[in-house]
Amino acid sequence: MRSIAKTNNQNVLDARKDDKIQKMLQENRSKKNIDNGYWVLGTNVEAAKHGVLFEEDSEKIETVILHSDGFNYEILGLSLEEVLNKCKDQKNLENLQQMIREAEENDKYANKHARFKKNDDMAAIIDTGARVQEIDAKTESFEID
Repeated sequence: MRSIAKTNNQNVLDARKDDKIQKMLQENRSKKNIDNGYWVLGTNVEAAKHGVLFEEDSEKIETVILHSDGFNYEILGLSLEEVLNKCKDQKNLENLQQMIREAEENDKYANKHARFKKNDDMAAIIDTGARVQEIDAKTESFEID
């Protein structure tokens, strides 16, 4: 999109409207939640069957973070490891969310950090282990169907 924006002398978000970009987006979306495509967890129950399942010893887990794609920490130049180190509690997570929104506002046409819209819905939760340890103490096991 940046090259189209530069060629057309426009910002990145306006370049998204270009016919080439629109065609590419439509082609990609047509592959969503189908075999030989890609799977996105949402309202399609079938998508859950295509998720990645793994097991890990709970003693080795320090922090778990679950977030939507709108939790765009990369706009701050952070890696996931840095996010996990910075977000040791909910307050730090909320501060990081505010920093992301400020960075998006400062780049509202997406010229510095290319993306398809100014910002996306943002959701994130963090678990630093205290709750996991409590669940382990009260429950022998649990399953997700």
